[in-house]
Amino acid sequence: MCLPAGILATIAIGTAAAGTLVSTIGAVQQGKAQRRQADFNAAVSRNNAVLAERQAEDSLRRGRIAERQKRLQISKLEGSQIAAFAANNVALDEGSPLDVLEFTAAQGELEASNIRVAAEREATGFRARAGGLRAEAGLLEASGKAAESAGFFEGFSSLLAGASQTANLATGFRTRGVI
Repeated sequence: MCLPAGILATIAIGTAAAGTLVSTIGAVQQGKAQRRQADFNAAVSRNNAVLAERQAEDSLRRGRIAERQKRLQISKLEGSQIAAFAANNVALDEGSPLDVLEFTAAQGELEASNIRVAAEREATGFRARAGGLRAEAGLLEASGKAAESAGFFEGFSSLLAGASQTANLATGFRTRGVI
């Protein structure tokens, strides 16, 4: 059994229109999916930026503790030196004992400062990473918006192209007298 040409032509036109609709919806959905993926990745980057900021604060906190411990250690050492000099009836305000005490104090201050600077440097690295991650999140969001817009434009383009092809198909059938 063979279908009449008019029915076949109508089926061909309907199929072309359906294909256009599917292509249009697919393009729009793909753009939306890319936007959702980009938004998710941006959220991950923002969360990682928060973690990096927390790491920076932790680095500074640990640095303050280590600096305080170093100062206590130097203070104990100075106390021991003073006690040793005093036990031997050595004057503390002149000569070698004074040089030893001044050197100990200066060396302790240098070590404590180095600890603080190292902690600040580490914190700066974490903060730089956090800034980079926040910038990445912004770029990902912009990329997602662009992908979504592109999906709409691609869908609209598909719709126009498909409508044109469907209209040409229908016109061809009409000029041949099929429909």
